[in-house]
Amino acid sequence: MTEWKVRRAPRYPVALEVKELNGNQEPESYLQDISAYGALLETPILMLPDDAITILVCLGEEGEECTLKGVVVWIRSTLYKENRFLIGINFLEPNLQLEEVGEKFFFGQS
Repeated sequence: MTEWKVRRAPRYPVALEVKELNGNQEPESYLQDISAYGALLETPILMLPDDAITILVCLGEEGEECTLKGVVVWIRSTLYKENRFLIGINFLEPNLQLEEVGEKFFFGQS
């Protein structure tokens, strides 16, 4: 029998450019989806499960900077681009502001 896991919060597809990754400028990294509890990062930087991660992104039309701290839970190579990785991240603390940003991206609200 298959056991289904229920997500704690909805995930929203986004396209948020990462300004900094672990304190370094990383113009080719993007958040592909977000929730209050985690995110999916696409990046050329190889990381390993259990690595600490700090991401600086700009949220909303005003460009408000937001620092996200978490831990890498999984990583895979992308199938469509060489030397790029998809990284699953769990945040250290929930961020409900990200849910609002995700809803605006997904539903096209301003």
